[in-house]
Amino acid sequence: MSNDDLTNALNAVNFAHQVFASPSSREEEELRHLLNAVRQRLQEMYDERDGNSAPEHR
Repeated sequence: MSNDDLTNALNAVNFAHQVFASPSSREEEELRHLLNAVRQRLQEMYDERDGNSAPEHR
């Protein structure tokens, strides 16, 4: 996965995370929690690769 791929994945996950900014059900709360975990892992992958933070995601 290239840095551009990681950035694109972060953008997609951030968008989905925003969709569930105000969860209205338990399922939406769970989705938001999972999206947050995915977002954190993608950020870690980016940081491990470059030694810096992904643009606009911290």
